[in-house]
Amino acid sequence: SSISGTSMAGPYISGTIGLLLSHQPSLTQNKIREIIRHGIDFYGSDIPKPDLYMGEGRVNIFKALSLVTSDAISDAIAVIHEPKDEKIVSGVLPIEITASGNFILKFAKGIYPSQWEIISTGGEIDKKIAAQIDTLNYIDGVYTLKLEVNDLRGMNWDITTIEVDNVKILKPYNNDYVNLNDIIEINALVPSESEYIFEYAPISNPDQWSSRGISANIENGVINGVWDTSDLVQGTYHLRLKAKYRGIESEDI
Repeated sequence: SSISGTSMAGPYISGTIGLLLSHQPSLTQNKIREIIRHGIDFYGSDIPKPDLYMGEGRVNIFKALSLVTSDAISDAIAVIHEPKDEKIVSGVLPIEITASGNFILKFAKGIYPSQWEIISTGGEIDKKIAAQIDTLNYIDGVYTLKLEVNDLRGMNWDITTIEVDNVKILKPYNNDYVNLNDIIEINALVPSESEYIFEYAPISNPDQWSSRGISANIENGVINGVWDTSDLVQGTYHLRLKAKYRGIESEDI
């Protein structure tokens, strides 16, 4: 049997931090984070590094304690202040960082991506906007920002994940219950000047999409409309909004 999740990982990390501080009470938050990152055991060649479910590796407390007085750990400070981790974003996204030295700011789709797009480079910066990302140039989904900062001892980094959500259905609500033959209010947000279509399909047969009974208008990126359900049979349906803008296609269900 096995148990997973942050409820299991949290106590191990907390205990490791306690031991590090008892050994060296003057350790900073940044230094503790880097000691733990460097004091890990990798899982082996069969598990990519880093891994979505395993993370950076397995904590090795002995190795971490041995690094407390080591000169091998970089003192570089790398902090992404904005956006916050797991933030839902749309439109133009400013990125606020702190870097104690030369930095590289990267962006990529997914969690723990293997290929990155460099969006900004520079020198020392203290809690200021280092770059802006126009999320309209990207398909809706989860993305990762990574800040790398170098000093003479090496490199430290910070990572945050965001969800790009430029196409969103506001009404009807997810898992909403309505009466058959109801006229349902539709409300959604898309980038201005988008080409869009609303469709529905029964959950039992999600390949049969139709727009019959739906009428809507768009103004400044706001879609308002109605869905006449009088031709439907009783059941559960998906409602899908597909939008195309700048050659990008995204959808919400």
